[in-house]
Amino acid sequence: MVQNAAQTLVMRYVRIQPGDMFVSTTAVVMSELIKCLTCLAIIFYEEGFSVVRWWRHLLENIFQQPLDCLKISVPAIIYMLQNNLLYVAASNLEAATYQVRLTSR
Repeated sequence: MVQNAAQTLVMRYVRIQPGDMFVSTTAVVMSELIKCLTCLAIIFYEEGFSVVRWWRHLLENIFQQPLDCLKISVPAIIYMLQNNLLYVAASNLEAATYQVRLTSR
């Protein structure tokens, strides 16, 4: 609850500031990149900090199973689109209206 409320307020705040505005797509892509790097670091930790075992894990689960990777990519791409649309909504709605509409789905 705190995270969603804080996210709403921060998104609204940064979108109504005067001056040059950042591209929301860049913010979404950067957050997804940070999530990807975090996941890679967790896998590295789970594989005992071994680069060889980490790379083997990636090969077996991503590169050698491209169909499964593609199946997982579809919801991820839709989620990324949804995050872009959340920035559009935060830019055009007041924070309270945005939060009520967001939680009523």
